[in-house]
Amino acid sequence: MLKSKCLDLALFGGKPVFDKPLGTSGLAKPNFDEFIKYSELFLSVNRYSNAGPCNNLLEERLAEFHGSNFCITFASGFWALVASIKYYALPRKTVALVPSFTYRRMADAVSWAGLKPKFCDVCNTNLGINAEIIAKEVDDDTAVIIAPHPVIRCLDVAGISVAGEDVEIPVVFDAVESVMDTVKGQKIGSFDNVEVFSLHASKMLNGAEGGYITTNCHEAARHFKLIRAFGLEGEDRIALAEGYNAKLNEMHAALALANLDNISEFHDHNQQIYEAYKQKLLGNPNLELHQYVDHENPGYKNILIKVIGDNSGISRDLLEKILNAENILARAYYSPPLHKREMEYEFQLGHLSVTEVVADQFLLLPSGYQCSVSAVEKICKLLDEIFHLEFEILQKFGSGDENEA
Repeated sequence: MLKSKCLDLALFGGKPVFDKPLGTSGLAKPNFDEFIKYSELFLSVNRYSNAGPCNNLLEERLAEFHGSNFCITFASGFWALVASIKYYALPRKTVALVPSFTYRRMADAVSWAGLKPKFCDVCNTNLGINAEIIAKEVDDDTAVIIAPHPVIRCLDVAGISVAGEDVEIPVVFDAVESVMDTVKGQKIGSFDNVEVFSLHASKMLNGAEGGYITTNCHEAARHFKLIRAFGLEGEDRIALAEGYNAKLNEMHAALALANLDNISEFHDHNQQIYEAYKQKLLGNPNLELHQYVDHENPGYKNILIKVIGDNSGISRDLLEKILNAENILARAYYSPPLHKREMEYEFQLGHLSVTEVVADQFLLLPSGYQCSVSAVEKICKLLDEIFHLEFEILQKFGSGDENEA
């Protein structure tokens, strides 16, 4: 039971609330017997890579899971994203339109695809882009629009797709956090646009590493299968000059298959964690839980809160520092935004009004397979205690907006 004494906090010399770090990753653990069963499929035929039996089975099952015509696996979601951007980018154009408030290496994926990023703002509603932003920001040099789904609420896929069609620019959807979600009842991964997913250990569907693309286009599917495997078709015929080695190996595929068997169980666990946060944070006026759209069947893996600066002098950054000291590995959400990072991009912008506000407000809390309802209760009690001790904390650390935090 937490006491109302500032010295109880680890930053003031107290003992951390958790003995071991508790993070925000999925880290789903498969049934080990199932993992071994799937591994025997490739071990029995001595095929550890190059479209072996586990990879082929995984692609078949994921296509069925998403309701897409094709699924093409990759060694990582990053290289699946690069391949998608490069394939769909319009020729003789050099710019990819991408929100600044997104994955920290998104600009690198754009660069690997041979393009330059043009950063755009997001909307307040779901912290992602929309049709209005696209219509405003595209220009004659825009080769492709990259539309990442936020971690909580998915984009308006139909609206963004129509916006892309209106300006005749392809759209690539980054769906790495949306493996189970639907939009207006339709499963992410089943839309006509190319959609990219991740099998990283941090994601809901854990293959330890890996990624995949869903598409309904036969020609695109063939291209992606070639480019991930050196551009080779058959034994050694070079069918695509720009191929590279981005194949998913059989061990990762086996792990992903075992976890896919249990994904409904992970969903139910994540929902329990989310509901516990929703209940326990309700009475804290300093924090606002970013809520899922329940009828769209979200995976509930991520827990995102907004730190309401008007109600407290404790900033998001100071709160993150305090929680980290307690072995609660909370993470600032997409902060700093890409256009504010210390990198040189030709289209780096000076001001994106919504992005620069929300980039200082949101925090990811522990979630996923290794989190529990009892852990959530401890975290929320600690959050209440932190704001109760606001005066003492600010005396020692200030607001946390400067380097002294």
